[in-house]
Amino acid sequence: MPFTFTKCPIDGLFEISPKVFGDNRGYFFESYTEKDFFEAGLTMKFVQDNQSLSKKGVLRGLHFQEKFPQGKLVRAISGKTQKLLENIILYCSTQKSRISFIFPKVLPTVFT
Repeated sequence: MPFTFTKCPIDGLFEISPKVFGDNRGYFFESYTEKDFFEAGLTMKFVQDNQSLSKKGVLRGLHFQEKFPQGKLVRAISGKTQKLLENIILYCSTQKSRISFIFPKVLPTVFT
């Protein structure tokens, strides 16, 4: 399997580390393969892929979708970014749990 799936302290949050193939030209990795994600128990359907660029010092907003929830695959491709996550789901065993990640430049790790 070209991925390592690690459960995080918040229900439904996983650190996903792909196997990276590198040589003198650069590197390649699969960021998503339905079969491998399904085998790991991540059976959500991905329907959209987005990429954004933020300038240094930019703070992006809080994301919460109650009616149409969305999973997120997150990674930094340049520079570094910090993600702060908090479980605000009522009656969840990990409600109010918080976790913080810093993604350094070109770290092929994604979270969902």
